[in-house]
Amino acid sequence: LAPGLLVVALCPLLYYHVDRPAAIAARGLSPQFHELGRAVTQLGNSAYSLIPFFLLFLFFRLAPARVAAFAPKRESWRELGQKFLFLFVAVAASGIANDILKIIFGRARPKMLFGQGLYGFSFFQFSARMNSFPSGHSDTAFALATALGFLLPRGRVAFFAAAALVAASRVTVGAHYPSDVLAGAFLGVLTTLYLAEYFRRRGLCPFPPQR
Repeated sequence: LAPGLLVVALCPLLYYHVDRPAAIAARGLSPQFHELGRAVTQLGNSAYSLIPFFLLFLFFRLAPARVAAFAPKRESWRELGQKFLFLFVAVAASGIANDILKIIFGRARPKMLFGQGLYGFSFFQFSARMNSFPSGHSDTAFALATALGFLLPRGRVAFFAAAALVAASRVTVGAHYPSDVLAGAFLGVLTTLYLAEYFRRRGLCPFPPQR
């Protein structure tokens, strides 16, 4: 609740005092910096997570039943398959929630500020130019970082550092404002926390001890 209230309070502050100057500053960065941002931002593309995770889930669930040599490890492979299912659902569920919010808020992207002078919200919009809030790449990056943190607790710092870089890259490439990435990051974490609790209560995923 406390982080949620903080995000709700910070987003208007960023909207009125930070977002526009940040977009202008990002636009003035060097071409080399923009190239680096475009490379980093690809890590937040949900397709790069969803497709491999789903295929790995199917493989580890189906292989022991279809290949005799894998049968003795049926249980361990099933557990591994459930872990990939958790990763897939975390990214997919947070992404669906993010897409719904994008349509509801209908915020103009930074390129609309520079191209047509549009800045702000025009609710219930389906155009890609009007779906800046929240950031989908930031949502995916932080949902994935949170999910991986449950499965590999020792790597949490690295996972969230990578997610933060992806979120920052969305501003540097001119795709989003700071408040967009903050909201997207929070949505990704929040959705995954609820999913982890659901998986834990149902016994759907063998999480290692959390520290």
